[in-house]
Amino acid sequence: MQGFSDLVSSVNDFVWGPAMIILLVGTGIFLTFRLKFRPWKNLGFALKHVFKGRKHTTGGEGDITPFQSLMTALSATIGTGNIAGVATAMVLGGPGALVWMWISALFGMATIFCEVILAMQNRSTAPGFQPLGGAMVTLSRRLHCPFLAGVFAAGCIGASLGMGCLAQVHAAVPAAKTFSLPPAGLGILLSAALFMGFGGLRRTVAITEKLVPVMTAFFLGMCLWVLLCRWDRIPGAAAAILQQAFDLRAVGSGGACGLFLAMKTGVTRGIFTNEAGLGSAVFAYAGSEEKDPVRQGCWGIVQVMIDTLLMCTLTALCLLVSGIGMDTESEGAAYCLHAFAAVLGPWGEKGVSLCTVLFAFATLFAWQCYGRTAWRFLFRGRGENLYRLLFAVTALWGVFQSENAVWALSDACNGLMALPNLVMLYRLWPEAVVAVKDFCKKERKEKDEHAFNRRFAPPSGAEPGSVPYARP
Repeated sequence: MQGFSDLVSSVNDFVWGPAMIILLVGTGIFLTFRLKFRPWKNLGFALKHVFKGRKHTTGGEGDITPFQSLMTALSATIGTGNIAGVATAMVLGGPGALVWMWISALFGMATIFCEVILAMQNRSTAPGFQPLGGAMVTLSRRLHCPFLAGVFAAGCIGASLGMGCLAQVHAAVPAAKTFSLPPAGLGILLSAALFMGFGGLRRTVAITEKLVPVMTAFFLGMCLWVLLCRWDRIPGAAAAILQQAFDLRAVGSGGACGLFLAMKTGVTRGIFTNEAGLGSAVFAYAGSEEKDPVRQGCWGIVQVMIDTLLMCTLTALCLLVSGIGMDTESEGAAYCLHAFAAVLGPWGEKGVSLCTVLFAFATLFAWQCYGRTAWRFLFRGRGENLYRLLFAVTALWGVFQSENAVWALSDACNGLMALPNLVMLYRLWPEAVVAVKDFCKKERKEKDEHAFNRRFAPPSGAEPGSVPYARP
């Protein structure tokens, strides 16, 4: 087992070297400029349509609403990544790692925006199945690169077992101990639930649509409670985050190596939480009944904003103001539990534990759906029961693994997904830019026509065809 851990660590160090960091962040910067910062400008437009997307429309290929697709995508990202992931980033890379999470998220908005647009433009619908979209479909059918499509699908299956299963179960272990549930018991319960509840997007939506909004609001409320109790420490925490982001002396290794560690930790944990650049979240968006690719892409922007810019920031501030220090020997999830307990007492620890377990449960189902989709694509629909069993066994195995092994395997599989996805983006980004330009022209035209009609509309109660306000 030690040899396997060393192999995973070696692959992880190779995949997430300086080249990958520069490539991922650079792709986001490039697309942001090519789109003329429209992902940032469209954020208000996207937020305005969040609750409009709860209603079903007609004419689309999918059978879930845009809001349901957002909840499914958020269930795969929000939760343990914002709890255990942020805590791990702060311990390994220092408070400044949060700034690199912000940077990866701000420019990752353009990346996921283009991912969703291209997935919607190139999705396909097999008889009797949900619409299928994403990098593997686009690479295979649009770019005729079946090898890269296979690499992406294999990476997605590995990520579903690593980031989507092992990391979630491992983060839920200390939370379950709060309720006197031993690790083995947690593993058995989760394995049984996953094996019995195995299903596709419709079953996942039935869980995430109701669970994610409630638990997100509950966790945000707890974060705000902590910050209200320690409001006098917030300026110091914010100063530490900004100062140590680019400070060569910020972390233990010191010098340029220390700065790169903060950068690497922030970017990798940021990608872990929002999945921008991986291409996995588009599995949820491709099943939406929305017909306009750009409008659906705006929901991806909202996902990154909620997940990283809001949730991760509040979690990091709570950790810093708690006063327990960064030199703790606790692992990520346990460190977060101790921080909330230090401020809110036992009920704070129980509340975060409940959030962690339920978020892990929702994420497990979402990533099981992603992995199932990739498995069907890679093996032409054969052997789904084998993947079902493999996912359940992995959940049981995850409760006994060390945190370093879990994160190393998750990051390595994320890299295998990211590389083919970035190739797809660099080949087809002009099509996404053209789609956005056409959408903006259409929106401006409709806005001008609406303003014109309002300006010259007859007064209320006027007869059709009469112009009572015209001068003789």
